[in-house]
Amino acid sequence: MGKQLGDYSKAVAHAKLSPNGAEAIAHLKTAPGRFSQFVMVIGTGPDQVVEIVQHELSPLMLWTLTTNADERNARSRVLAYHPNWSDMQIHAWLAEHYPRGLTALGVREIDETLLEAAA
Repeated sequence: MGKQLGDYSKAVAHAKLSPNGAEAIAHLKTAPGRFSQFVMVIGTGPDQVVEIVQHELSPLMLWTLTTNADERNARSRVLAYHPNWSDMQIHAWLAEHYPRGLTALGVREIDETLLEAAA
């Protein structure tokens, strides 16, 4: 389970999390463009083991998997400038210029003058 906003008591009950598991959820952190943390639960009852795991994406994987609307739009903008580029080339260009994505920088658009220079 990832970071939760609001009441997540129904999810805790459904997953039959121990009190430690429920408490771990409250301490999860996410840093856009850097990492996301999740609670991993192994086993049940008194044998239940709860761990916080951290998932970090490489810049290329970030641009391949992003679901952020501004970053998806950035992929479209690169494609508009370079219609013959493959998805891999688009993602690689974005990874080179924005390795942690747009959200991590607090911006919503790419600098399109960089695309003009790549033409």
